[in-house]
Amino acid sequence: MAYYFIATYDVTDEDIYAAYVREVGATVTKHGGLVLVSSRHPELVEGSVDPTQVVIQFPSEASARAWYADPDYQPLLALRFAATRNGSAVFASGLQ
Repeated sequence: MAYYFIATYDVTDEDIYAAYVREVGATVTKHGGLVLVSSRHPELVEGSVDPTQVVIQFPSEASARAWYADPDYQPLLALRFAATRNGSAVFASGLQ
């Protein structure tokens, strides 16, 4: 069953965030992931939202967690933290 990583945040440093974006795709692909959504300016229809939305699909919970814990991803995660604020991230399972 598909498993998802969903993140929202405000980008505060464009240069650092650009470095993150350049490198993160290879780590996602390494674990069988596919970026489904990466939007810097989503259209708000209800409630409130942070400007950047990301949804990554993985083939399983194990592959999603392996990506997030991957030593190759850890320096990139630090970059994302340095480049953003007001962030949240969740793992979520697909429809059963």
